Amino acid sequence: MVDMRELIGEIPKKCPYCGSDRIIIDVGSGEAVCMGCGRVIEENLIDSGKEWREFDDEVSAERARVGPSTSPVKVGFGLTTEFDLYSKGVKLPQEIRKKAGKIALLQWRATRDTMPKRSVSTALPQLKRAASSLGLSDHVIEEAAMIYRKASAADLIKGRSVIATIAAAVYIAVRLNHVARTLEEVAKEFGISEKDLGRNFRLLIRELNLKLPPPSPEAFVERICRELKLPGEVAAKAHQVLKKAREAGITMGKEPCGIAAAAVYMACQETNEKRTQRELAQAAGVTEVTVRNRFKELVNKLYPGKAIVEEIASKRRE
Repeated sequence: MVDMRELIGEIPKKCPYCGSDRIIIDVGSGEAVCMGCGRVIEENLIDSGKEWREFDDEVSAERARVGPSTSPVKVGFGLTTEFDLYSKGVKLPQEIRKKAGKIALLQWRATRDTMPKRSVSTALPQLKRAASSLGLSDHVIEEAAMIYRKASAADLIKGRSVIATIAAAVYIAVRLNHVARTLEEVAKEFGISEKDLGRNFRLLIRELNLKLPPPSPEAFVERICRELKLPGEVAAKAHQVLKKAREAGITMGKEPCGIAAAAVYMACQETNEKRTQRELAQAAGVTEVTVRNRFKELVNKLYPGKAIVEEIASKRRE
């Protein structure tokens, strides 16, 4: 049996004769048969799937008749032609290599014959380099590339820095996918100021009409716990603290990494995990003062009047 989605043809969900939804596909005869009444509903169906099986990647590569999928991270979305100057390990004659070189040069120029194409070809290598350093997933990288391509098509790159614009696209993709990366980290990775990044970030948001969700402290909890090698119990407790803080309205207008660090610190205190405010601040990329102030706010508003919490809040700065 194969998936109906791999077959070309309209297959009804119910039998037009008896109304039964028990319909099967006979691959051998190419027919759709109703199990209720036994009648043939459709015939001459075409299987668009593979007619061969694969047991490893090497076999799949040898038998596949199509290339890799398109990707916005590649110049020309990956739909380019590569010229191999060798045939089965033997170098081609000079005349053929010269012709292939001319054709390759024409293709290279065709991918950079307009200003938007040149800006994309310049920005994508920078995107790949920074994404590798920031540890971003392929989905986030592709979304950032698509945002930059839209900005280039809308003529928003003209007169502006390509690096600052691609950095803004990365930060937007990070925000859209709730990845724990701050504006400061992205700006530092691309070697620009936070002011320049913020200016281009607001420009893309406004001109491309993008809707961004508010920053989520929960994303920073996992990152902080991972960097400090804290057990899952601490992360679960920190999420509970943040849930209560959100319901109480404490997280409104607060820096997400600071409130997340405070929640993790409170979870460490309640689970007897010894971590200092300095360690939490370094893992979150904020100051100790921020962690201490956010922690005091959580204590005063979530657990007022409890002696054990007051004792935690009054601990000296470590």
